[in-house]
Amino acid sequence: MTDDVNKSEGCREITPEAQIDLALSHQCRGVAWTYNEPAIWFEYTLDSARIARENNLYTVYVTNGYATPRHWT
Repeated sequence: MTDDVNKSEGCREITPEAQIDLALSHQCRGVAWTYNEPAIWFEYTLDSARIARENNLYTVYVTNGYATPRHWT
């Protein structure tokens, strides 16, 4: 693991870069954000999705939330 992964008290905080590195190291073809409502951490998932795209990984985003393009800027 890289320095981008911080473990404390049973939780792991992973940077978008480390998340994609982890997916690549496990030979994943993509990354999905689903069960924990991804819209509440939109900036993180958007950063991760951009890095995933740069690395030719597909992304899946399942949400019951609502966003407009003004949320993406």
